[in-house]
Amino acid sequence: MKKLDDKVIEQTFLFNDDFIFTRKILSVIQHGDLIYIEDGSAAYSSAVFVNSYLKIMLYRLFLGIKINRISILGKNIKFDACYSLFPQLISHHCKDDRYLQYRRGEYNLSVKTNKYVYIKSFSIYLLPQSFDLYSKNMVEKFLNLLESDNGKFFIKKHPRSSIDMTNFHLKYNIFPSEHPLEYYFSFPQLSKIVAFPSSSLISARYFTKGLDLVCIGDLDYREKKLYKILESLDVKIIFV
Repeated sequence: MKKLDDKVIEQTFLFNDDFIFTRKILSVIQHGDLIYIEDGSAAYSSAVFVNSYLKIMLYRLFLGIKINRISILGKNIKFDACYSLFPQLISHHCKDDRYLQYRRGEYNLSVKTNKYVYIKSFSIYLLPQSFDLYSKNMVEKFLNLLESDNGKFFIKKHPRSSIDMTNFHLKYNIFPSEHPLEYYFSFPQLSKIVAFPSSSLISARYFTKGLDLVCIGDLDYREKKLYKILESLDVKIIFV
């Protein structure tokens, strides 16, 4: 990585402090404030990741990067500030750190096209990165809701989705993958979002107070705490 003239850098914003490229960036930046941006649902999660000794050794020998045995996103590096949509719901793992300053970020959403203004009301179904991340019952429930929805709706896939979209393109309307979900929050016609447990539902509540939000849930899902957070944000959980 090319050495940066970091003396002119006042602020560095990072979203995943356990990511290899994040560590490499930090190795060439010594000045300015480090600011953590919540990384999806990880900031609200109670999950703790354990790095293998092999991974720790390889990072140190070949990359010159020191990583922790125990990894909690938002706690691997000492940050000067942390931006979060809902600071009061942040995982207690991060709240215990005195150096984190939680501040609610300011956002500006603007619609740059009137392509969809003719639609009176529509819903969005969010596809995950992979159906393999969730139980068979959760996937079946999601697909059944799609099949039985008689209203106007669009499908929006995850930016890094590995799901084969062939059948979805044949049967449903698909929003462009290059558009972030937040792009559509400004549309007053948007009435409902249906998704798997996801930070998308958290950000949707932040930007749209009255939107109908639905989450497909399973009591065996690894991140049970996320259900409680979503319910506190008035998200309807449909358990299977």
